[in-house]
Amino acid sequence: FVIDLVVTDRLGNTATASSETLTVFTPDSFFPPPDRIYIDPDGDYTDVPATSTRYRTLAELAENIDSFNVNPTWLLLRGGKKHSLAGVNPLSNKNGRDKLYFGDTNNVCYVSAFGTGNRPVITPGLDVTRDNRNAMFEYIEPKNLEWRTFTGIAFDGGYDPETWLGKGNSSSAIGNVFYRHAGPLGFCLVHDCYIEGTNQGTSLSIGETNYNPGFHFMVADNEVSGWRDYGHFGSADNTTLCFAGNYYHQRPETATFGDKNGPSNAHGPIRIPRGRFASVTMNEMFSRGGWDGNDQACLRLFPDSFPGQAGYVDRNTMMGGWEVIHMRRSSHGKSVPHNVVIERNLTVGTGRTARHIYTTRSGLTVRDNLMVDLNTPRNPPGWGDDAILASADSNSGNIVAGNEADPIVIYGNTYLVLMDAVTDNTNKPFNLVTNSEDYFVNLIEENNVVHKPLGDITVTDFAPIDITTMLSGVNVAYLGIQKMFAPLDFNLTADVMPGENLVIPYTNVTEGLTIGNGNVEAGAPTSQAYWQATEATDTDHQLYTTRTQEVDGQHKHLMFAERGHFTVSFDATQITITNTSGLDWQTGERMVIMLDRTSRKPAMDTSYAINEGVPLPRPQAGSAAIGAATSGRVSTKDFLLEERGATPSRGALEPAQ
Repeated sequence: FVIDLVVTDRLGNTATASSETLTVFTPDSFFPPPDRIYIDPDGDYTDVPATSTRYRTLAELAENIDSFNVNPTWLLLRGGKKHSLAGVNPLSNKNGRDKLYFGDTNNVCYVSAFGTGNRPVITPGLDVTRDNRNAMFEYIEPKNLEWRTFTGIAFDGGYDPETWLGKGNSSSAIGNVFYRHAGPLGFCLVHDCYIEGTNQGTSLSIGETNYNPGFHFMVADNEVSGWRDYGHFGSADNTTLCFAGNYYHQRPETATFGDKNGPSNAHGPIRIPRGRFASVTMNEMFSRGGWDGNDQACLRLFPDSFPGQAGYVDRNTMMGGWEVIHMRRSSHGKSVPHNVVIERNLTVGTGRTARHIYTTRSGLTVRDNLMVDLNTPRNPPGWGDDAILASADSNSGNIVAGNEADPIVIYGNTYLVLMDAVTDNTNKPFNLVTNSEDYFVNLIEENNVVHKPLGDITVTDFAPIDITTMLSGVNVAYLGIQKMFAPLDFNLTADVMPGENLVIPYTNVTEGLTIGNGNVEAGAPTSQAYWQATEATDTDHQLYTTRTQEVDGQHKHLMFAERGHFTVSFDATQITITNTSGLDWQTGERMVIMLDRTSRKPAMDTSYAINEGVPLPRPQAGSAAIGAATSGRVSTKDFLLEERGATPSRGALEPAQ
C-alpha cells in the first residue's frame, strides 16, 4: 500500500507532503505454526497445527510465556469460550497476581482468536490479595520487537455501573500503567475488542520518562460498554495516540452522582492527560455519571497542560458531559498555547450539560461543528451563556504571559438551540462563544450560525433553517437523573483480623442518596426488617478497602461476599460483617461498604430525559447564511464532508439541494 499525506489549504489547493510504502502480511503468512500458541479451556485442538504449542489455561501460558523469546509469536484463544485469569502468576507481588503480563522477556506480540463463534472472553481471577488497580492484560515492549497487537477479544471485568456492584477487581482490560515502552520506536494496537465492566477500558502510564518519543498507541474499532472510572485513561508526555472508530457508551441507567475514589462511577469516555499528539476520529461517545455531581466530559484533552501538545478531533459524535469537550487545564502544568483542531463533530447536550467546549488555552481552531441542545430542561447552574467558553485559567498562578495572544479561530459552526421559554427559563441569548473578560486578544469568530427559534430570547438571524429533517442514525438516550444509595465510608478504628467481626449499627446505614463529591442526602436509618426483605435477591455485597504493607506499600482491594471474602448477617440491632478474606483489615485504613439493595434502587428522575432524534439544521432559500460570506477563512468541506461551493456559506452545513 502506498500512503500519501495530502495537505489541502483553505482555497482547496492540494500538495503531497509525504509518501510511504507499507507491506501488509496476514498473520498466517507472518507466523509459521511453530511460532503459535493455541489455548482452549476444553482441550479442543481441532485443526490446530501439530507443531504449534497448546495450553488449556492462561495460567499455563503465564508459566511458560518467557520461553517464547526468539521469534515473533502469535497467541490464539479459542473463540466462544471464557478464559479466566484465575491462578495466573500466583506467587507474584500485589501487582502481578491474576494478570497476564506481556513483558520484555518474550516475543508474544500478536493476540487474537481462533475457531468459530463469538470472541473469546477474558474474565477476572479470584485473588483478593491483588491490588485492584492492575490490568487484566498488561504489556511493555517485546524482547526483540517494537510492537504488540490485541485484536478480536472480549474482556468482562464483572463491574455493573448501573448498580455499582459486581464481582470483578481489575482495572483496565489492556493497560500499560506502571511500566514502559522504551524501544527505539514502539507501537501498540488494540483493535476490534469488546470491553465491559472494567475500571478502565484501556490505560497508559502518565509517567514523564516511561516511553521513547517514537511510541504510538492506537485504539481502533472497539466497543467499551460501561466502566467504573474511564473508557480510556492515560498518556505520557511524549506519546502519540490515536482513537479511531470506537464506541464508548456508559450504561443508560448509570447513577449520575458518585465518589471519586470508591465503588462508584467516576469519569467519562476518554481522558488524554498528556501526550505530544492525539488524534480522536470517528468515535461515538455517550457520557453520564461523575463523582463531582456533574456528568463528566466525553473527551478531556490535555488537562495536564504542557508546551508542544497537538491534537486533531474530527468526525465524532459526542453526547453528554458537563462540558462535552474539556479543553481547559485542570490537573497539572500551566495554561500555555497548544495546537488543536476540532472539526466536523456532532456534539449534543443532555440533562447535565453546561457547554459544549471549554478552553483556557490558545492555539485552537474550532470549525464546521454541529452543536445541538434539544428542548429538555438542564440541571447545572449557569446554563445559557454560551456553547464555547474561552477564559483565563481559574488559578492565577497558572496564567502564563503570551497564552492570551496566540490565535483562537472559531468559524463555520452551527449552534442549534431548540429550548422553549419554559425549558430554558434563563433570559440569556445562548451565544456561540464567550471570551470571558476579553482575556484572549486574538480570538476570531466568523461565518457561524446560531439558531434559537423559541424561548424567552430568540436568535433567528439565519432563518429559515430546516429543523424537521432528522440526522440519520442519531438518537439521544438520556434517561434522566439517577441517584444511588450512598455507601458507608469510614476509617477503621480497630483492626479486624481474619475471623473477627466488624459491627455496624443500623443507624449508620441509612437510605441516604449520593449527591456528588462524596456528599450524601439525609436518609432514614435502616432496620433488620428492611434488610431481611432484600436477602433473597440482593446478595452481591462488596467492600473496598486499603491496606498498607511494609514490603510493597499500599494495597487497594475490592472484596465480594459472593466470593467468600466476607459474610454479612443482619441481626436485631446491627449488621455483622465477618472477615473471611484471610487479610487483616487495619486500624486507620479506609473502608467503603456497599450492601446490595438492587431491588430497592431509587426511581430515576425523568424530568431531564431526552429520547429523540437530532435535527439536521440546513439553511434554506432566503437564509442569510447562504452565500452571504465573501471573505474569511474557508473550510473546503462542510459538516457532511460535502464540497462547499465557490462562495462560502455560514455554519456547518450547505443548503439542501
